[in-house]
Formats: sequence, C-alpha cells, structure tokens
Amino acid sequence: MRMEKRFYTEEAALWERAEQMAEKERMELTDEERISKESEAALKAQEIEERAGTDRRHNFQVIHGERLKEFEILSQRALEFAEAAPLDIVVETEPTFGKIQLCADRLMILPSDSGEMKEIFAELIRGAESTGFTMNENGLLEIRFMFSFTSKQPRTDRR
Repeated sequence: MRMEKRFYTEEAALWERAEQMAEKERMELTDEERISKESEAALKAQEIEERAGTDRRHNFQVIHGERLKEFEILSQRALEFAEAAPLDIVVETEPTFGKIQLCADRLMILPSDSGEMKEIFAELIRGAESTGFTMNENGLLEIRFMFSFTSKQPRTDRR
C-alpha cells in the first residue's frame, strides 16, 4: 500500500498565489493608497509596541538556572551528536535564551548507529521550546533548536 498526500506542495502553491495577488494589488495602488496603507502599518506597529510596554510594566522575566543547566548538558550531547553524524554545529547562549544549530547536506540516523544517536536527537527535540528544519542559502539542511531560560511573572511592586 502507498499513501501520498502533498500537503507542502499544496500549501506552497497557495502561498505563491497569495504573494502574486498581493504584489498585483500593490502595483495597482495609487500613491495616496500606498501612503494610507503605510500609515496603517505604522499605527499597527505602534500598537504592538505599546502592548509590549504594558506587558513589561505588569510582568517581568524570571531566569531559571535549572533551564540553563539543562541547556548546557544538551549542548554537550549535541556536540557528541554532531561529531558522530557528522554535522556542523553552532551553540549560542544569551542571558535569556539559547540556540543549537546543526547543519549539513543531509542527516541520517541508521539502524547501524547506536541507539544513543536517536536518543540525543529526541532529547534535543523534547528539550527545545521550538525546533525548525529549513534549507539555508547554501542549500544545506539547517536544524535549529531554541531554548528559553525565562518565564513571565506578574509584578507585585507598584510602578
């Protein structure tokens, strides 16, 4: 039995049509309409900034040391994985988040590989706040794992 459904192909075609329609619409705008749309976009951006400012006034970020320690352990495991695979790896740590990026022309975890390879990859996916698989500008597979070390807590002080 073979089952095939082209979800990506269908979605890509929809995006392509939507982009074409948006471009056509942009080309048909008069200068006045274009300025009006730009003003609307600027107002929406300002509203988003104001909401973010309100959020910062009412909440603050708490850094969790245990999340940072977990990230450090996963980073070491990712280095082992990258060496065995082989993959290029970049690990970045900022005060509130961390990123592990793996890159190669392919990633294969074969039956002949130790179960450790599967386990490390599963740990990375489970531990990450988000995971993305994309093709970079050089046509290489890029796998990005993002980790947050913070949580939002309501302010108790009255500012």
